[in-house]
Amino acid sequence: MYRETKPPSTSIKVAFVVQRYGKTIIGGSEKLVSNYAKKLSEHLDWSIDIYTTTADNYLTWHHTFPVGKEKETNKITIFRYRPSRQKNTTIFRAYKFIMTPVANWLRKWKISRKIAQFIEVIWINLQGPVCPKLLIDLKENEHQYQKIFFFTYLYWPTIWGLSAFPNKAVVVPTAHDESPFYFSIVGNSLRCASHILAISHSELLLLKERLPTCHDRIHLVGVGLESWCLEPLNPFKSINQNYLLYLGRISKGKNVHQLISWYLNFMASSSSILPLVIAGKKDEHFSIVENENIRFMGQVSEKERQRLIQGASCVINPSLFESLSLIVIEALAAGTPVLVNHHCPILQFYSSQSPIVFSYQTKEEFKTQLSKILALEKRGDWLEQSRIQSKEWAINEFKWSRVYHVMQSTISSSHP
Repeated sequence: MYRETKPPSTSIKVAFVVQRYGKTIIGGSEKLVSNYAKKLSEHLDWSIDIYTTTADNYLTWHHTFPVGKEKETNKITIFRYRPSRQKNTTIFRAYKFIMTPVANWLRKWKISRKIAQFIEVIWINLQGPVCPKLLIDLKENEHQYQKIFFFTYLYWPTIWGLSAFPNKAVVVPTAHDESPFYFSIVGNSLRCASHILAISHSELLLLKERLPTCHDRIHLVGVGLESWCLEPLNPFKSINQNYLLYLGRISKGKNVHQLISWYLNFMASSSSILPLVIAGKKDEHFSIVENENIRFMGQVSEKERQRLIQGASCVINPSLFESLSLIVIEALAAGTPVLVNHHCPILQFYSSQSPIVFSYQTKEEFKTQLSKILALEKRGDWLEQSRIQSKEWAINEFKWSRVYHVMQSTISSSHP
C-alpha cells in the first residue's frame, strides 16, 4: 500500500481568496482550494482564512450562502461577502462575443492598447464577482497573514487583489489557453504576484510563455491525491455490466453537449448496452436530452464519487479547456480507462503518459476510440499491466509532499 508521510509541523497563518467556496460547489478551482486548505491545515498546521463570496452560481453570482464568518474546522475559517451586483449573463455574453475580438485586435498596436485595456476592465467587471468589501477587509487584516493566495486568474477579486498586495500575493492561476488569459490587464495583474504557482506541467509551460520576465517566480506546485487513490487496484469488472462516466460541472463550457450528442451517435450504431452516467452540478440553462441510456445523478458525495470512478468502464472528459482535470488523475489512480478531448493540451499530455488514456478529435475518432476501450478486456495481461503502470505514474506525479514543499517555500523565501 502507498502511504503519505507527514512533514514537520510549522505555525503559519495565510489567506486564500477564491470566487466561490462550499461543500455544495462543484468546480475545479473550488475543489482545489478545499483540498489545499484541508491538507495544509492538517499536515503543516497552517491556519487558513478563506475569503470568498456568498454565491454558488458562477453564471449569476446569486446570493446563496449567508454573509459573514463560518468556522469550517479549528484551522479553517470562511469569510463570505455578498457581490455588489449579480451578473447579467445576457449582457456579459454579448459583450464577450463582440468586444473580446475587438480587444485582441486593438492590442496589436501600441497606440490603441489603452482602448483595449479599457475594454478588458469592463469585461472583468461584467464577469465579476465584484466584491470591494472583500478586498477592503482583507487589506485591514493583511498584517495577520504571511502570504495571501489568490486562486483562478479570471475573476474580479484576483485581478484587483494581486496589485493590492504585491509583497504578500501568491497566485495559483489555474490558467489555460483562452482569450482572456492574453488580456493586458491579466498579464499586469499576474506580474504583481511574488510567486506564480502552476498546478500542471502544461500550465507551467503556458505561464512561462506568457510571462517571460517572471520565470524565476513561476513554479510547479501540483496537487496530491485523496487517500483512496493510494489503495490497491480493484479488479476490472465486466464491460457489459458497467457504464461510461462524466463527472464534473455540466455545462456547454465543459463541452458536455457535444459528449451527449456523440455518445448517442455511438449508441445508434453499437450493439453494446452501456449507459452514460452524468454526475455533477448542472448549469441552470443546460438541458440533458431524455434517453433511456443517459442517467443523470446530480451532485454526489465524495464516497459516491469514488465508487463511480472505480466502477466505470471509462471516464470521459470532453472539455477543451482544462488546467489539470483531477477526475482524469483520479481515474488513472483507480486504473480506470479514460477518453479525452485531444484539443485540450493537458488532456493530450495525459494521453502521452498513460496507455489507458485515449484521445479523440472528431466524432468518428470518438466512436473508434470508445470501441477500442470496450475491447480492452480481451487484452487481459496488457490491460492489467497498463492499469498498474498508470496508477504508479499518477501517484508518483501527484504528491502532496511537493505541494507542502513549494507552499512552505513561498513563506520562507522570496522565491520557491
